[in-house]
Parts: sequence; structure tokens; C-alpha cells
Amino acid sequence: MIASFYDKDFKGLQNNASLVIAKDSYSLVKRPVEMNTITCVCEPFTEDIQPTFLVIQDNKGSYVYGCLAGIPELNKDNQTEVNGTDLKSMLSSDVILEPTANNYTTVNDYITYIFNQWKEQVNQNSFNVELVFNENVGTINLTDLTPAIEEKDVYNAYDELAQYLKYYNLYIDTSIDLIDKKVVFTIGRTMFRNLNIKLWEYGIRNYGKWVADINEAQGYYNNNGVWTAGYKWILTSDNNITTNESLRDIYPIKRSVVVSTESLEEANEESLTELLDSLYNENIELNADDILQANANFETKFSIYLKQGQGKYKELPCGELQYDATGLVKVQIGYRYTGVEFI
Repeated sequence: MIASFYDKDFKGLQNNASLVIAKDSYSLVKRPVEMNTITCVCEPFTEDIQPTFLVIQDNKGSYVYGCLAGIPELNKDNQTEVNGTDLKSMLSSDVILEPTANNYTTVNDYITYIFNQWKEQVNQNSFNVELVFNENVGTINLTDLTPAIEEKDVYNAYDELAQYLKYYNLYIDTSIDLIDKKVVFTIGRTMFRNLNIKLWEYGIRNYGKWVADINEAQGYYNNNGVWTAGYKWILTSDNNITTNESLRDIYPIKRSVVVSTESLEEANEESLTELLDSLYNENIELNADDILQANANFETKFSIYLKQGQGKYKELPCGELQYDATGLVKVQIGYRYTGVEFI
């Protein structure tokens, strides 16, 4: 594999544009919403300038992965240690938002609005950037999680995007287009293509259950001392969120209260998003055999079967894709990221 460094104008740095990566050092973990991680060791990078972008290519020169270059460090063995930074981190900056002024009705429009505000306020034409929706995303109507910002306020663009991606079963991927010299942010749909996983065929008996920190969240609107209760959101053991108390099946109850002095809508939104961070998760890690290598990605919906003869246990999204120099080696299911369906 080859590491290539580029400046802010996507121009390859002289004498260090193509450095051979030590095969055993390459590690890439991709995540659907959370930040990716990449590390490797390559031939010495000797340019005085700090590079902006890092592009990984295979031995044939085909694009594999692109990210921010971070700070390459030369070690005692005269090799460069690379810890790349996910391009999604570019979005982690403050923006001023006023979404209710536009009365957004679709997730697509609201995500585009956040991205365009980041592009204008933060990126400021420093890079050519583009937002793309995969065809399978379609048009998604805003339902229970909706923008509750009634006045202009400051928000972290990445954090605001992340909660909508998680709630509406979406992921974000990135790439560097060296031909058109731009960074591309791509929105895709999770839980889209079914793949049956029979755990007994892999000898897996422990599938890593965690109990949520909280399993109930409720917002209250404090209007000059008059409190109005919002929805009582309840987390269930099958990764759903409901307001129907008869469907509660996680005990003991662990409750969080969120108070807003702005509006009841904001209280409902903030309490719901807090509960999203405490979903009941499974952690199933599988080696990427030929079947998984051909099919598993962030669009995969894993239908889990625990024992032969039993029905389906649960449907879970892809949490991590782990790569080494040979390609995809492990797939992590239901850990770090879980879809949610409102009942």
C-alpha cells in the first residue's frame, strides 16, 4: 500500500507523494457516524511543510481511503508514523442555526441546511466540498425528532448532524476526489440490505450485552416557573423507543429529566436525543469471511439468529468495519451504533 500526502490545494507534496506503507502497520476502522481511525507506518516523510490530506492507495494505485493527514511523526527507525484524522471532523465546528425559520419537513433538507451553513460559515471556500445523498436514501420525512431551535443559536454542526443520522438510520462517509480536487461527504442508509447471521455457525455464544445508563427520558418546559411535561420516552430491549409504558421491558427504571426554558418542543427533542446515547447494545464481532467480505457494509441489516431452530433474535446495524492491508478483516455488529425505530 502507498501513502500520498497533499497540501490544502490537493497538490501532491514533492518527493513524498508516494511512500510505501509497512504492511503489518496498516489499520483502518470505519464507523457509520462516529469518527474513523487510521494508523500506519510508512517511509520517511521529509518535507518541511505540514501536509493537509492523506490518501491511501493500493499497490496498483487505486484509491482506498482519504483523510486529514494530522501530524506525521518521524520515529527513531527513520519511519513516519501516521495517525490520520477523519474528514468528518471538519464538520465539528460551531455554526449559527435558525432552522425553524425555514419550516423544514424532510431530513434531507435539514441535513443539507446544516451542511450549507457549515460550508458558508466555517469552510469559507478554503476547500471545495460537496454533499451527496445515495439513491437508496430517498426522501425521509421529519417525524418525532425535529428541529426545535426557535431563535438563532450556536450549535456544533457535527453533533447536530449526528443525532439526526442516528435517529433516522443514516450514515455519513467521506472521500477525497483528486481529479476534481474536492472533499465529498456522502449520506447513506443503514439497515437497508438484509444479511442473516447464524451465530451457532460461528461458535458465538456470548454476544456482549450492555445495560443502558438510562432507559427513560422526559423533557419539561419551564415557562417562568410553570412546568409543562413533555413526552416520556422509554427505551426497550429491542432498540426501540416508545411512549407506550405497557411496552417497557428494561428494569430497574433509570430516568433522566431535561428542562428547557425555550419551548416544550426543545425539551422533547433534547430528552429524546439524550436517550439515543444510552441504547441497549450487542457487540458481535465476526471475521470477514468471503460472504461477509462481499456483502457487509454500513448499509447491511444483520438479522441475528442465536440458536438453530429458533426464530430471529434481533436486527442490528453495522457498527464498525475493520481493515488491514489485505482488506476487510472484521465486522462489528451492534456496537457503538444502534438504529432506533419509534413505536
